[in-house]
Amino acid sequence: MAWLRAGDLSRTIDAVLADPHFTSRINRSQIAAAGFSVGGYTVLELAGAVSNLAAMQAYCAQKPTTQVCSGQASNLTGVVQKSAALALSDDGAGARTGAHC
Repeated sequence: MAWLRAGDLSRTIDAVLADPHFTSRINRSQIAAAGFSVGGYTVLELAGAVSNLAAMQAYCAQKPTTQVCSGQASNLTGVVQKSAALALSDDGAGARTGAHC
């Protein structure tokens, strides 16, 4: 699920910074991220963008055969079902469904 990647990357950076072997070798003011496609989406979320899963579900309900909704764009099926499951989850991520991106 692409919308979980930003949290994964954030936790990885936190873990590396907390590791005594690495922390003294990292300039915290020069940590950067860049990406393309799903990687770009991940970086946007790290910068503060928030997924609007409800909007995605509504769009896919109207246009289920588009590449993003059918899974053709990513070769992954069930994108809408996964977003619905996340929206209903109790891990706090479901609260993100009404935001802007």
